Amino acid sequence: MNMRKLLVYTSPLFNKTINFTHPFYLQEENGILRLDIYFIDDKTPTLVMKPKNIEQRIIKNDELQSRTAQPIYTELSAEWAFKALQIMMSGWAVLAD
Repeated sequence: MNMRKLLVYTSPLFNKTINFTHPFYLQEENGILRLDIYFIDDKTPTLVMKPKNIEQRIIKNDELQSRTAQPIYTELSAEWAFKALQIMMSGWAVLAD
């Protein structure tokens, strides 16, 4: 499956060092707010990646530390499977060429 089009929405108001996680490397001067990914030629994107919310606040040092948490979904969860499939499919386009 090849990616047909990738629309990237950015903003200088959003710090480029604190972007949401997505499977693409994009050189942007501003923060990435949203990605519209098209795998077929259609008016609506096949997949949209964006943060759930953006909150302006000061980040504490302990929030930048790695931590281990309990999984939200079980490995047999259909909801987890569909989320993982979307992420994996969007990353495959990098290998197309």
